[in-house]
Amino acid sequence: MLEGLLVLKLSRTFFNFINSAYSFYWDVTMDWDLTLLSDSRDNPEHPYGLRRHRYFTDRQYYLAIAFDFVVRFSWLSSFIPRFRWLVEYEIGIFILMSLEVARRWIWIFLRTEAEWGKFSRSMRLYLPSANVP
Repeated sequence: MLEGLLVLKLSRTFFNFINSAYSFYWDVTMDWDLTLLSDSRDNPEHPYGLRRHRYFTDRQYYLAIAFDFVVRFSWLSSFIPRFRWLVEYEIGIFILMSLEVARRWIWIFLRTEAEWGKFSRSMRLYLPSANVP
């Protein structure tokens, strides 16, 4: 019985890690269209890990990537005795949920900005005389 619970807990932890890692990769690479985790990060047309056309400062992108990583893996705090209060007390849960809301807001801005960049570039291709910034 105890062995079955241990296997269940270990498999849950493993799949949580896979989910967090893949979600982080998807946010950065697919949703935000950044090249940090792709082969084109070494392309001289892109600053390291970013895309060619950007509206925010480089530092803001790097902070958003770091924040997304930390919040995506915040569930690991339950394994660190010093941070266990984040999942045991209501104030800790409130802090984690507030960070998740902030992460989603940042995601929305970067996703919208990435789509706007794609849209405005495609408008220039099809309508060369259009005044699209």
